[in-house]
Amino acid sequence: MVVDLHAFYVLPPSSIVGRTEARDIVLYLKPLQKILDEIEQLEYSQLPTYVGAVMHTVCLTWANSEHYSHPARIIVILQEICNLFIDMTRNFLGPEEVMKGLMGEIDEILGNIRMSIVTLVTLRETYNQCKVDMDKYFKNGNSKNWDFPSHLVFTRLDAFLQRLQTIEEVYAVSVELLKLEKVDIQGVRGSALGNMVFSIYEEFLDLIKIFAECKYDAIDTGNKSFDENFRKFQDQILDFERRLGTILCQAFDDCASTESAVKMLDMFGFILERPHIQNQICSKYKELVEMFSSELDHTKLVYDAQMAAVETCKGVPPIAKNMPHVAGQLNWAREVQDRIQIPMKNFKAIHHPCMDTDEARLVFQKYEEMMGLLHQYCVSVYTEWTSRVGTDCQFNLEQPLLLRNTKNNVLSVNFNKQLVAVLREVKYLTIQGQQDVPPSAAEVFSQSETFRKYVGNLDLIVSWYNQVQDRTLEGRA
Repeated sequence: MVVDLHAFYVLPPSSIVGRTEARDIVLYLKPLQKILDEIEQLEYSQLPTYVGAVMHTVCLTWANSEHYSHPARIIVILQEICNLFIDMTRNFLGPEEVMKGLMGEIDEILGNIRMSIVTLVTLRETYNQCKVDMDKYFKNGNSKNWDFPSHLVFTRLDAFLQRLQTIEEVYAVSVELLKLEKVDIQGVRGSALGNMVFSIYEEFLDLIKIFAECKYDAIDTGNKSFDENFRKFQDQILDFERRLGTILCQAFDDCASTESAVKMLDMFGFILERPHIQNQICSKYKELVEMFSSELDHTKLVYDAQMAAVETCKGVPPIAKNMPHVAGQLNWAREVQDRIQIPMKNFKAIHHPCMDTDEARLVFQKYEEMMGLLHQYCVSVYTEWTSRVGTDCQFNLEQPLLLRNTKNNVLSVNFNKQLVAVLREVKYLTIQGQQDVPPSAAEVFSQSETFRKYVGNLDLIVSWYNQVQDRTLEGRA
């Protein structure tokens, strides 16, 4: 659309008033015409940055022009500016393409729609700000405000903006519900519930296809077909929400642990804010808090049993099979930490009023206490090992490589079991990502391959020597 302000250049013949008005027009409307001409050549994304300049020029015209300081005339200019923005927005979105994005590049089209809404809202807000700041444009202090009703200017723009916001809602809901395709529900009834979710997804595809294949101009505010389809869309979405809420409640009831329940809620997080789903799932948040509290209590019992085993087994508690003593205890503690830490990470991310209750605060307190106990246990076990490992390494490395049995002169390799234990500990601690391994133990571990070769060679040499020794003694006999 070309905004031609020359239509205002009306000059009555042989009229001094007409010539004065003409000069007024040239002085104040030509700068505005120039800005509007520049705007029509812009990329749409640049449009919001020019809104301020346009409205500033209009305000200057209102404050300084003798002939355009009247509501009737300035309203017409503002209406023409609104019409320009509406037409540029229509060309940017494309009336024939705007709804087809529902079955294609949905994120790209939604981004364009939101950019268009921001542009039009910027125009509206800038107008309101200009009304507030109108005094700044009058030098003599005799300001004249825009007291006329704003709907005289923005009737068409407001209707157009409302239509865009309605289309945005269709797209936003579509983005959410199209994610149902990838939902995978676990549990006893996981397969059946998953099929029900997928059925809703397929029904939703048929629903948005009505918009995607429509023949009418969806951004034409005078077209009532869109309004009728949107009402049907809202009714169907309400039905989907109720069905999904029921499915979510059933899936939650099937969750056997806090971790699985939190994962389930996180998986459906994209629709949990939908009003009717939120109403149905609301009570489950309280159950989740109670579930997590019980799990923390059980974790404390596991910890107490392990501490009792430490006392009973004289410092050697049950650990994973084939794990060395220290690394095994640290691994046990980390497994218990992960058991409560992973669900807590998602638990804290839940935004719901139940998270501000006394019960939830008690859960957080229990969690911090449990993590503190496990951390203290890890520090205690590791500190006790590091305090003696250096001495053990030094003592055993200073021992002779070979030992002779004084009774039968048989040789044996003297590679102490404590050194073997240190090598195993450092190996598993390195796998676990332990950073502060004592230098003495790290140095021994860095030579583990050398030790392996030397011990292997010495075992062969000692074996051969002992065989020779036995044969020599038999020959003498």
